[in-house]
Amino acid sequence: MRGLVIEVVKGGLIVDIGLRGFLPASLVELRRVRDLQPYIGKSLEAKIIELDKNRNNVVLSRRAWLEETQREQRGEFLVNLKPGEIRKGVVSSVVNFGAFVDLGGMDGLVHVSELSWKHVDHPSSVVAVGDEVTVQVLDVDLDKERISLSLKATQVDPWQEFATNHRIGELVYAGSPSSCPSALLSRWAMASRPRAYLGDGDAPRGPT
Repeated sequence: MRGLVIEVVKGGLIVDIGLRGFLPASLVELRRVRDLQPYIGKSLEAKIIELDKNRNNVVLSRRAWLEETQREQRGEFLVNLKPGEIRKGVVSSVVNFGAFVDLGGMDGLVHVSELSWKHVDHPSSVVAVGDEVTVQVLDVDLDKERISLSLKATQVDPWQEFATNHRIGELVYAGSPSSCPSALLSRWAMASRPRAYLGDGDAPRGPT
């Protein structure tokens, strides 16, 4: 129902919907509004949540209308979002377990394990709020309204890159990133990208 805001009263607004409706300040927006004066003269959509004909009392809620509208928009957005799609978005927040990306209708989560092919100590080392990123949709949960995204899926897989640049049986030499025996296995996979993996002072070595 649409009505015109005609007055600010204690605790809310008076909205003309053919009769005087009361819109509590706590129900004007999704979050409480402190200054109601800017709403004077504006036309607002709201839902009737209380009606007493005997007292000619009508209570409205614009928040309820906004929440319902958002649910419809989210549902439509999720239905049209398919796993495997590549989307552009903006990082809206960074948390310990990953980063949320605004896809233009809803936020999706890039888990820390999906931020990079390399080990990530904290998501803030890879992305920051406001960054524009390209992500792949991994999963869409319609019931829980959750979107799982991957940043690394849009980047070159270093293992695939290594397989493309080298053939079976080829001998590859590279400096080890660690003196630990357990690191020797990874030195072969890291040979094609020494700058990304080798420690200070290390350098790729050819046959002697």
